Amino acid sequence: SRGYNIYRLPNALSLNDKYLKDKSTRHIAVDVANSFALLNPNGDLVGTEKALRPVLDKYRWHVVCGQPPTDLRAMLREYNLFLFFGHGAAIDFLGHLKFRTSLWRSTMILMGCSSGALRHSIDSPSDIPVVCYLVAGSPAILANLWDVTDAEIDRFSLSLLNSWSCRVEKTQMIEFDMSASVR
Repeated sequence: SRGYNIYRLPNALSLNDKYLKDKSTRHIAVDVANSFALLNPNGDLVGTEKALRPVLDKYRWHVVCGQPPTDLRAMLREYNLFLFFGHGAAIDFLGHLKFRTSLWRSTMILMGCSSGALRHSIDSPSDIPVVCYLVAGSPAILANLWDVTDAEIDRFSLSLLNSWSCRVEKTQMIEFDMSASVR
């Protein structure tokens, strides 16, 4: 896979519907001035909270730290960017939800273990949260395909956030180029 971008989509139809039909979705620009971060919602990732909170505060984003959000569904409709630093893919904080009737606007950065893993289960759609989030309207998702240690994901998260810093300070925009996924 050297030299190639790898993208994971639920199936070829979703690629066609989301990116091939509408050429404007190949390039996504997110206004990060309107961002929400959920940091350590279970309260047990103290090291993660200590490492990431100063960086998140620097951007002046809305941050909920050390506790569950009051209404994550509403926040996913309101904010342009949702950053999650906790266990899994934040599905536990959404309750029972009809994803097809949701109108989310948030591009999602999910930094929980296996937050992007596709697990097959007929009984529980929450086993495939990233698919549910795409169906609900999220334009793009960055997630982990496997389990990682807290220290590893903290280092990656800090690197990602710091790589944005000069661009965010100048324009408040982060750009995601999806064109490589539709070659």
